[in-house]
Amino acid sequence: RQQANQKRITTPYMTKYERARVLGTRALQIAMCAPVMVELEGETDPLLIAMKELNFEHIPQFLDVLTHP
Repeated sequence: RQQANQKRITTPYMTKYERARVLGTRALQIAMCAPVMVELEGETDPLLIAMKELNFEHIPQFLDVLTHP
């Protein structure tokens, strides 16, 4: 059983579940007119824009939580 005060060690990679949550949440924000953090090249689908932001690591509020436990 893990103690509450021990450091939590996780992998540096997102699981498919974390990725789905991040993309879905960010796509919803974009659909509700949140500012986009990457240059658009004709993309209009919020999910594609969210994927592009994730590929360029421009989703700081999510990546900070996922990469720094």
